[in-house]
Amino acid sequence: MGKYWDIYKILPYQRRFNFINGERSIGKTYTTQKFLIKQALEKDREFSYIVRTQKEKEGGILKRAFGKVTEQEYPAEEFFYNNDEMFVEKNGKKKVVGRCHALTEAVKLKKTPLNNIYYMLFDEYMLELSAQTMYIHGWKEPDLLLSIYHSFDRDEDRIICFLLGNNTTFYNPYHMHPAFNIPIIKKGELWTGKNVLFQWATATDELKEEKKKSLFQQMIEGSDYGAYAVNGQYSDSEIDFIETRPAGANHLFSIRYNGMIFGVWLSRLTGTMYIDSKYDPSNGLIFALNYKDQNEKSIMDKGSNFYLKYLANNFKKGKLKFVSPEVKALSEGAIKIIL
Repeated sequence: MGKYWDIYKILPYQRRFNFINGERSIGKTYTTQKFLIKQALEKDREFSYIVRTQKEKEGGILKRAFGKVTEQEYPAEEFFYNNDEMFVEKNGKKKVVGRCHALTEAVKLKKTPLNNIYYMLFDEYMLELSAQTMYIHGWKEPDLLLSIYHSFDRDEDRIICFLLGNNTTFYNPYHMHPAFNIPIIKKGELWTGKNVLFQWATATDELKEEKKKSLFQQMIEGSDYGAYAVNGQYSDSEIDFIETRPAGANHLFSIRYNGMIFGVWLSRLTGTMYIDSKYDPSNGLIFALNYKDQNEKSIMDKGSNFYLKYLANNFKKGKLKFVSPEVKALSEGAIKIIL
């Protein structure tokens, strides 16, 4: 057994979407890239390397991402790159190994038949809390990935997709998307769902001992960065402002945000407000916070009316709670708008 993460331990599960989370430097990316290149060279099976924007692609990210692996693992081969393709030349002919596609190209790619793609790789699919606004189309970003997958696969169940990430935020658009619906598992465990695999990968004992010798690893031990990079702890694993809504709370109004409706409830006993995915449909007081969420049943307002000001003031006083980490992750962007 090698000291780095082993991709061959998840392949037998035969899931088409494989989410691998773990601390940094355990070999997730390197091992997956090595596997993809091997499949392309030996079996003529191309891969698609997914990035978020065309700007990343046009900046030559394909070569930067795979250069280290090709130099170390395939020194006898000469690889060539442009912004769209990675290829080798065999007997004077160009042989495509992999391609680069951006999520922002999802609509254009609907008209692009690529029947020889067997794998997709989206590295660093999760973003840190401070970079949440960089998700393309916000919480609907996974729909772009699914669209690209569908365009390439054409319902053949041919393509295997790998989504790799360091443990940044567990409650993110991908884990909470209804197509994936990934549950919380313990460190080191693996979960499989319908066509989906999720693994919280950890370093092998051999690699842990090796890392302990690093002066940098010793320096960051005990810091917030060390908890994330070394121990693989999600930054949102311990979320504040989470509390079960009491049975006696009253529904005041609702907020429409990112295509979802959240109920705002008040416990008159404690004066605490609660944000919940459940709401009273008979209460017609619904506020939309942007043009996209506005419809004929809602009032568009970003925080100027009494109700939203009341909500903002309660948050500032620490008297606003979310009924679950999931609801907090989905709705806290609305609170930021109101504030």
